[in-house]
Amino acid sequence: MGTECVMDYSDQFTTYSRCITSMSSFDYGREGKRRPRVILACERNGNYKSCKSSETTDIRSDANSDMKKCARDTGTKKCGCSFLLKGVNIGDGDDWKLEVVCGVHNHPISEYLQGHSFVGRLTEEENALLVDMFKSLVKPRDILVTIKDRNVMNVSTMKTIYNARI
Repeated sequence: MGTECVMDYSDQFTTYSRCITSMSSFDYGREGKRRPRVILACERNGNYKSCKSSETTDIRSDANSDMKKCARDTGTKKCGCSFLLKGVNIGDGDDWKLEVVCGVHNHPISEYLQGHSFVGRLTEEENALLVDMFKSLVKPRDILVTIKDRNVMNVSTMKTIYNARI
């Protein structure tokens, strides 16, 4: 490559917005048939799928004491976001090409990462610390404070501590 025509495109790839992506699918490919590929999607991609059939939900009584089937009240962060990235292995080794299939989000980008399931997870070291402190009868709020003091970037919540404790 010649050095006389050097263009810096790093600003095109720099972003200060916070978007959580997860691996939607991964294909190892087959020898001689297909290259390995990975699909990365927004954590809010897709729609909520209930584990129960659509007809069997809660049975509630109304004012007339008639029993009827109603849809269960559920909450989900899935909103059908279409943001999608596709990575394809090019050549031999660890060379990958990443292309934007759809770069549009249909929801506002999070200002803070607190409360997100993926980034709020505890590391193995933090889980071990939690177990030791729980065995020593330390209160959950003090456990959270200790974990956050050790790792300033930790965005776990009290719910994370209670779930890990169980």
